[in-house]
Amino acid sequence: MKGWLTLDEAAARVGRSKRTIYRWVQDGSLTIHVDRVIEEKLLKVDLAKRQRVGRPRAMKGMTR
Repeated sequence: MKGWLTLDEAAARVGRSKRTIYRWVQDGSLTIHVDRVIEEKLLKVDLAKRQRVGRPRAMKGMTR
């Protein structure tokens, strides 16, 4: 299938772990179809995640 990658191939393609790919699926950023992802969508999600910079926001109700 052209444009589709296995999870191992997807992790290698973007230089992330397979666990990270699963995390993106779990948070709704990426979808899996029969243990494969669409390469174009994978690259868009990876770019968006890499552009996020700065410290994580504090949770509501938490003080420093």
